Amino acid sequence: MRNVYKSLMVIGTSFLLGAGTMWADGRYWTYDASAGATAPDNVQAGQPYFLQTGRSEAAGAAWFLWGDRFKSTSSLTSDFVYYFEEVPGETAKNGAKVYYIKRQNGDYLAQPGNAQLYTPSVERAWKVTVHTAENRDPEYTYSHANPDGAAPTQYKGMDAFINEAKDNNDFSNLNLAAASYLNLSNGLTITSVEANKADDPTSPFTALLNYPGDNTASNVALGTDYSRNVWLAYPASKQSAIDALKGVMQEVTGGQTLEEKIKSYQVGSGVAQYSKEKHDKLVELWNKAKAYADGTATGTDTEIEAVAEALLPAYQDFVASPNPLVPGYYIVTSWRAENGSDYDGGALYDRSAVDPGDRTLRWTLRKNDGVDYNESDPLSYNTCKMVWEVVAAKKEGQFYFRNFETGNYIGTAAALYNAISVTEAPVNTYNIQANPKIPGYFCFYSPDLPKSSAEFSGIHTERALTNVVPWDWTSDGSSWHVRTISESEIAQLRQLMEQPRRNAKLQRLVNQAQSGLDQGYRYMAVDDAGNKIEAATSGKVEAVDGLVQSADKLACPMADPQEGTGAEHELAVLLDNQTNTYFHTSWHGGNDAWLKNHYLQFSLDNAQDELLLKWVKRLNGKSALNNGAPVRVAFWGTNEASKLEVTKTTSTNADGAEVINYDAWKKDGWDSLTISTFTYPYALQLDDATKINNAVGTAHFKAPKAYKYYRMEVLTNGGNNAMAAGNKFFYGSEFRVYKGAFDKVASPIASVPEADVTALKDAITAARAELKDEKATDATIEALQKVFDKFRANYPDPARVTELIDQAQEIVKTAEEATGEFAGRLGYYKPGAKATLSAAVEAVKTKLTGIQATRQPNVTEINDMVAQLKAALTEMSNSLLQPADGIYMIQSESSNKSNNGKVIAAKGSSRDSYWTIHFEGTEPVDPKVVGAEAAYKETANRKSHLEYYWKVEKVKDGYTFKNLYTGLYLDRDTTKNGAAMRQSETPTTIGIEYANYAGAFNLIVGNGKTTNRYVNAQPDANSMSPYIVTWNAAKGADNSAFSFKAVDENELNDVIADGVVYELQSKTGFQIVTLPFAIKVQANDGFYNVVGQNATTGDIVLKKASGEIKAGQAVVYKPANDNTDNFINVMPVATDYKSLNATFTPAASADGLMGVFETTELAVQNGVLNSDRTKVLLSEKGDKVAANSGYFGKLQPTTETGDLMIPANGIITSIGAVRFAPAAAGNGIYTLGGVRVKGEKTLPAGIYVINGKKVIVK
Repeated sequence: MRNVYKSLMVIGTSFLLGAGTMWADGRYWTYDASAGATAPDNVQAGQPYFLQTGRSEAAGAAWFLWGDRFKSTSSLTSDFVYYFEEVPGETAKNGAKVYYIKRQNGDYLAQPGNAQLYTPSVERAWKVTVHTAENRDPEYTYSHANPDGAAPTQYKGMDAFINEAKDNNDFSNLNLAAASYLNLSNGLTITSVEANKADDPTSPFTALLNYPGDNTASNVALGTDYSRNVWLAYPASKQSAIDALKGVMQEVTGGQTLEEKIKSYQVGSGVAQYSKEKHDKLVELWNKAKAYADGTATGTDTEIEAVAEALLPAYQDFVASPNPLVPGYYIVTSWRAENGSDYDGGALYDRSAVDPGDRTLRWTLRKNDGVDYNESDPLSYNTCKMVWEVVAAKKEGQFYFRNFETGNYIGTAAALYNAISVTEAPVNTYNIQANPKIPGYFCFYSPDLPKSSAEFSGIHTERALTNVVPWDWTSDGSSWHVRTISESEIAQLRQLMEQPRRNAKLQRLVNQAQSGLDQGYRYMAVDDAGNKIEAATSGKVEAVDGLVQSADKLACPMADPQEGTGAEHELAVLLDNQTNTYFHTSWHGGNDAWLKNHYLQFSLDNAQDELLLKWVKRLNGKSALNNGAPVRVAFWGTNEASKLEVTKTTSTNADGAEVINYDAWKKDGWDSLTISTFTYPYALQLDDATKINNAVGTAHFKAPKAYKYYRMEVLTNGGNNAMAAGNKFFYGSEFRVYKGAFDKVASPIASVPEADVTALKDAITAARAELKDEKATDATIEALQKVFDKFRANYPDPARVTELIDQAQEIVKTAEEATGEFAGRLGYYKPGAKATLSAAVEAVKTKLTGIQATRQPNVTEINDMVAQLKAALTEMSNSLLQPADGIYMIQSESSNKSNNGKVIAAKGSSRDSYWTIHFEGTEPVDPKVVGAEAAYKETANRKSHLEYYWKVEKVKDGYTFKNLYTGLYLDRDTTKNGAAMRQSETPTTIGIEYANYAGAFNLIVGNGKTTNRYVNAQPDANSMSPYIVTWNAAKGADNSAFSFKAVDENELNDVIADGVVYELQSKTGFQIVTLPFAIKVQANDGFYNVVGQNATTGDIVLKKASGEIKAGQAVVYKPANDNTDNFINVMPVATDYKSLNATFTPAASADGLMGVFETTELAVQNGVLNSDRTKVLLSEKGDKVAANSGYFGKLQPTTETGDLMIPANGIITSIGAVRFAPAAAGNGIYTLGGVRVKGEKTLPAGIYVINGKKVIVK
């Protein structure tokens, strides 16, 4: 059989795609695929290998390890070459060899936890063993028997194998280092030498992993995953220059000509266009390579290598560097328009510019369909709706897209493949990026759109409709080209748009004003005598009543043939008085599709001109489905029975193709009447125990004359125009038709001064006259706005009263008074407070009920009742026993048992990270019992944790919370969208409110409009030490309920005198400690100061610390060899909490040991402790040290022996420079430790970061 070779090529150092530099030899490589991968037992140290992922082999592809990524290519570089380097003198417990994995450039695969995946330092290299992969069935199941007759626990995959081995106490065949779900010949696993828990036979090993799933773009990971832990090792050998060149050419074009390969890449200087200079360079190189490959030119190996090395990078440089998106004006056109037939230019536009009621994003689709785009057409007013202004968002690389004509922004969608909205305010950020699957086109995507199966969702055009939806950002319908609109063109468009835009502004104001009028009217169903039918405007569905009571009065030609309930999915289910049945219009394609708006037809016995319709949503169990519920509906009428059968028409065009006109009926005897909207305010009482809110709604309309036959055309549904197979379907469970009438008693408009109502109606009429002539004026806009504002000022809203009544009643219901055993208890109310509030509520309720018996209250009456209730609530609030200034623990009163009793704690001095604000102080009574059955108790040394104590002070509008351990204030982390808490140097006001749970408060951040305004304890099930976040809502004894536990000052001072807890970074090994307060060194403490570094051995010399360690001074700590505790007690110098004077500024270093109070990224050549804390390593790029720890800067040379030494792998040469950029800092002056300082002119000598740049001050 002929040998099959796969070529791999090294690219010159100036064009390297992976990390690192090359060796001088071995520039071109190949391997024999037909010979198969090397058997794991035959892996040889010193032999170069390519490591292919097992997942790609199983899928019939070939993806290789390539630095910290994966790549599939026919011309790979030396960045794919790896060696197994044997670790001298070490073997695994089973006698297996131990290796380092070394790259061609000399770097090693670094041990887990290192900042970078690779390291030049052998001390950081990961020690591994190689195993022959052993296949395990991922579908294997095992049933573990539980005691006391409990149901057995079912396990699957490796969990099944592990638990079966546990139950049988037989681990001989488990072999977790070799186990894998991948079954490949000569497959191998590369794992840590020991399991994560060395003495546990069921503990997993850390393995070198393939990419997850099909995500070949992911980074290389170390971890445990039996579905991606197998590799194939192929021996690598050298290759000739001309063969490598041909391999590169094949990779660049895939066998195509270069012209065909890059035809979709638009060359130019505009956004999303590609560099002409880079294009021309690529073409020149390609022509030279082609001449060598064809034999029409000759060259030395060196000359051929130079072209081979430059070609792929030149191609990648050209295709990967389009001109980026920048603020400006653009038209965006779809891939479909350029590659399909019967499309126009395919531009994206704001539909509300055409139909103000349709606030969706659309594309122009086909020629002559109402909105057309052709790039060659001259600019016109029609163009304006297709032009998008790109506005930079705060987040770098993200932009808002604002429509030039309407000012609306591209918004979001309710779900995947639902219509994307346009919004008045910016909601979603967007960007463009070269499409990795469709060369020359761009993904137009947002990280905030509903997620698809791809990495992101992009703006996607439907094939046969104008709809634009979120979908896989790399698919063809999500691909775009961009046309830049110049400033001169924008000036031209502005001039063209002046009057149309004024018209649009007046139209919007008319719509708002009309809506304001309309919402003041309430309508009712009435019988023939004009009496109100109460059940019609309620959630009750108790009878088939009204004007349509039999199915023969209903018709719907687009009923779905496969969906719904009842014989043949008949309309009768809408009149069966059964809310568990439903009718559904078509959502299928083919002959069953109806590609225009769907409608419901109903016939009356007698003609009517005013109707009230009632609709019950389709139910799913005990919830109502919104997607198909009618919302915006148009009404059509006829009095000719012959028109009831008129629907769509079918014809044949000139090409012989069938053409369906779904809207033909609209021009054949049916009168267009009006548009109305269904609202769903009513709750459906499903049974005695179940109420489904917003399940029942009504729509009212009045026709210009009485009609006997009506069609209700559904313009929008509750799913924001949810569609399937082109059908904008609707569905429901019940439908009723009633004679409608104005309900004066229930209508707020009746309480608005008549003059204001008349003035608004007159202004709307005048405005409509101008709109009809398309000649809106600024004067008319101003006049309408003025009378509309006055109307709104006098418009009554009884909900302002009822909401306060509900709030007050909830407080009365949950409040407890401070009597008996609760006397003086914080979070309780003064005796008699509940009765006083109840009396005030009843007085207002009586007044409101009396008024509403005949009409709705007017604004003055509402304001009076609101004032009464607010005064009563204020009096009630003043009766709540709240914290006085003092020291407190802030404790959870959550009904969640794992949270209840825990306290808010500041676990370090960082102001930049929200990870320092923890929630702890309790532990399970029995560590083996967790979950709902667990009981909890306070931790034994809870009172000795200084980080649990907060100095609480009353200020205007709330309180400040200062932590005694850190000296910092509790603050909201605005860098996380306000979703977390952190610490701040400056006081932050936090409000408190009664939590509607006796003895508990809510902590309030932000203002009443702030999202995530309630401080909330978010449990972490793994660590049982949750973080403090913020939440949108608070309800009683949830995770937002806290109590204030007062601390006696004398007891606190006794705690300080006895020593406070410091939690170790590790139970063993050296650690650098930077405390925020001064401590006294005790005789047996393990604290050490630095003497210097031995220039000969590199050892860092330490001496026992004595006396005091200053606040902010870094010091080395070494636990005793037999230590098993994770904490020590330290003795503060202060004996009174008021004298602690905690700092968050590191002290100046006298010995080269640098303390930090923020997580700090180091420059190279500093000193950091290795992972097991036994040695100091020279820092590499990306190394960080945690807050309240430190690092070794340049040390004094010494020949002293000291009291203790730490080995080091080199001489530290850095002078302490660090790279640090606190997220909340911005511009300003900072020390290298990240501490902000003031006064640039008065800085002492040193190195500072000023406005983001390192500056030396002399």
